[in-house]
Amino acid sequence: MKSALLIIIMLTYAIMVVNAQLKGVENEIRELEKAEAEAVLKHDTTALEKIWAEDFTVNTPANVIGTRKRGDRIRLYYSKLERNIEKLVIFDDNTVITLGNEVVTPTGEMPMAGQILHRRYTNIWLKRNGKWQLAARHANIICAETRQ
Repeated sequence: MKSALLIIIMLTYAIMVVNAQLKGVENEIRELEKAEAEAVLKHDTTALEKIWAEDFTVNTPANVIGTRKRGDRIRLYYSKLERNIEKLVIFDDNTVITLGNEVVTPTGEMPMAGQILHRRYTNIWLKRNGKWQLAARHANIICAETRQ
């Protein structure tokens, strides 16, 4: 009886530790999502270089695939960027995916400059060398009929 109680206590403790670790990862990724969105809005390339992985790859709403490693010009000029995480999935110690919606208003020479665009997005975060970085992203514009 004592050994069964000890096993239950140990399992309960292990579950609590794992849940705390997962909550810590979730909070860290949520903060990184905010920081990345703020850096994009401010066009802070120094901050983005720290947040984006060296091989960061994006499938843009303009149907263009850009890769940081290849030196593609990833244009990010917005007067508005609001991001809403709808789902955050922690796969393992090194992989997290966020899915959600965002509202952006492109500026300057960006496609559809001045328009308010509603988009769906998926971000893939990888932990490499002890640091979380945004490794890949996909975003697409959604039409008004599907925004309900």
